[in-house]
Amino acid sequence: MNSEPRVLPFRWILPAAQLLICAVALWPIRNLLVFRQPEDVGFQFDTGTPPSESPNTAGTPAIVLDDPVLIHFSKIVDLREEIPVALNLPVALVAVPYAIVNPAKTDWVPKGMDVRTWRAISWPFAGLIFWWNAGLSVEALLWVRRGRIQPTIGWISMTVGMLVIVIGIMFSLTPFFGADAPGFPWVLLGSAGVGWTLLGGLTVVFGIAQRRMRSRMDVVETRERSAS
Repeated sequence: MNSEPRVLPFRWILPAAQLLICAVALWPIRNLLVFRQPEDVGFQFDTGTPPSESPNTAGTPAIVLDDPVLIHFSKIVDLREEIPVALNLPVALVAVPYAIVNPAKTDWVPKGMDVRTWRAISWPFAGLIFWWNAGLSVEALLWVRRGRIQPTIGWISMTVGMLVIVIGIMFSLTPFFGADAPGFPWVLLGSAGVGWTLLGGLTVVFGIAQRRMRSRMDVVETRERSAS
């Protein structure tokens, strides 16, 4: 009977879980994502000509832009689009530098696609590496508590963790500096920033803990060799 201790493979569970959450969030608005035109922000309607004066609008019901139901629906759609972005904030490490040098001041978007739609459907896949790294850190935490050094958190993972901490802190402070912009999900992104700061910190802390454990084990092994 195999008595080798095991832990759940969080490096695979966390990426799969976030993909599932993003799919659940976007599925009810899938048709809107497909048919949305570039440059759309919320819902736009042509209100330049009253329906009674337009020969092509006979029998078409007027759209009331301040209809509470329409406003509520618009907010729900915006929230569903922001969930994948919030869950994958570290992707901004790549998107923001590109947006800075891009004359349009936005991250890369395929021609003919709305930028928010592109983020909603692409960031969950781009963020897989960050979730994999976070899952690796959770596994390391569980193994460190058992006195084991596995899986090894290398310098690349620790560097990614440090960058995640930076981007997490940046977004965790956004509610304090952007609260004057109505309609923007500052609280959602701020909360996600706090969460990713903790996940990035977990990678760095337990990467350091593994190295300290390895150093102590090397010292003990050296003493045992000397004694023998």
